[in-house]
Amino acid sequence: MDKKSILNLEIHDGFQWRRLGFVTLLENESLGLNAKTEFVFDFDHAERFVERSDLFAPSCLVPVSFEPKTFDGWPPFLLDLFPQGAALKYVVDHYRIADRPENYWRILKKARLNPPGNVRVVVEDEESPKENSPDAHMGFSRSEVVDKGPNFLEHMVRCGAPVTGTTGAGGAAPKFLLREDYSGRFHADGALSDEKTKSPWLVKFPRGRSLDDRDILRSEKILMEIASELGFTSPKSVSWENNCLFVSRFDRLIGDKTVVYLGLESFYSLVGHCDFGSRLQHETYLRALARFGTEPKRDCIEYVLRDFFNVMVGNTDNHGRNSSVLKGDGWVRLAPIYDIAPMKFDPEGLVRSTRWGDEGNIGAISKLLHEVVPMDVGEFKSHLNIFYDKVTRLVPRMKELGLPDRYINGTSSDRQFMQECIGSYLGKTHV
Repeated sequence: MDKKSILNLEIHDGFQWRRLGFVTLLENESLGLNAKTEFVFDFDHAERFVERSDLFAPSCLVPVSFEPKTFDGWPPFLLDLFPQGAALKYVVDHYRIADRPENYWRILKKARLNPPGNVRVVVEDEESPKENSPDAHMGFSRSEVVDKGPNFLEHMVRCGAPVTGTTGAGGAAPKFLLREDYSGRFHADGALSDEKTKSPWLVKFPRGRSLDDRDILRSEKILMEIASELGFTSPKSVSWENNCLFVSRFDRLIGDKTVVYLGLESFYSLVGHCDFGSRLQHETYLRALARFGTEPKRDCIEYVLRDFFNVMVGNTDNHGRNSSVLKGDGWVRLAPIYDIAPMKFDPEGLVRSTRWGDEGNIGAISKLLHEVVPMDVGEFKSHLNIFYDKVTRLVPRMKELGLPDRYINGTSSDRQFMQECIGSYLGKTHV
């Protein structure tokens, strides 16, 4: 088998990176995502974790096994490892590879990334630049990160700092995965050892230079704070400084000079969907969450309420990679909320890509919850009633936290629609 047709994967099992297995192309890479593949687990990994589908598997749909698994195209979990948005632009520019489907396999093999989660591609291509060992560079101050903005990566390169893993996060806005050491200095995700890591961060900058680009990112901090107040599972820390958003990573847990790598799987992967930018229904994701989640009732309720909140604040960028499950040793949970911003006002005009089959029919959603969890109507109504009471005070809170008036006013009809739908189902009169 041609070495170029084999993709080696590693997994972090809580102690170190180990061989997970390998994906083999069974057809020409020019077919892009439609090329048939086979995935085989490393024998030692399979022997230790056979039948596990949590932290130790690349996907809940692909439990650890001794048997090869074939796919009609790429394994869906591979797309969670594929660079996207600003990260993709960096890779294709750096290696001068055209961003076309026939080059996707080559791009994935070239991309020296540590993506979110605990699975990564092993870069073995001799053409790829060799990185220095961890802890070889003194790192950068927080002010350097903020001041350099979207050009921080180029600044790292000019300073001779290792950049492995820096661009691992997807999305159109420039995002960097950084680690803060105990001296308060920042390093690329793959350039600081676990024992010297104090805090892991996702650092985001505006996707452009317009006022909306800056305010949309600033609004993410505000909406994250409100989401936490509404009871949604959220990152522990979110801060805004001079057009720069610092978000604490929830897929890394810091111990006593240790870092636990949690698994992170998008809903696209969770339902076995292998494509970019597709539109699926919430019902599909909710059934998958109920099937694989270890606390399905709690997570399914939160999933539904998150969508209602997204509608109310104009967060239209709700595709299947902007929601995920977090995976630990023996558990699978809905990941904390992320990438929540008033994208309705984005200059590119993003529209909701994930919808309910009968948009606004709360009764139908309640019936679905009863089918998949199960859950009685009274229990769902109890949670919905608490949510309804909180969101009736949403506008004063948004104003208090400084959300721009044009976003508040521009989503008034969305809030009214959602509150009327919920109020009607609960038998309340919306004012």
